[in-house]
Amino acid sequence: MNKTHLIPLIPLFLGVICFGAYTIIGSGVSPDGSLAEPFYLLPLGWFFFLSATLLAFIIGVRTLLKHDAETSTTTAPTEEKK
Repeated sequence: MNKTHLIPLIPLFLGVICFGAYTIIGSGVSPDGSLAEPFYLLPLGWFFFLSATLLAFIIGVRTLLKHDAETSTTTAPTEEKK
């Protein structure tokens, strides 16, 4: 496994932290009647999940293309001499 395959884990971990923090902090109504919640953590968490998904897809496609290019050059048919 290449180190580049671990890159999508960073935004994935950050997304989990955002959703976990939102759950732990919770929401409530303050005495003046306004809603107090860390709403910014929700879109930030989804952004990190989307980033992790796109990075994993891009790295996976690049790996498959690189692997395909390597195997096509090493398994080229050889001509038989008569």
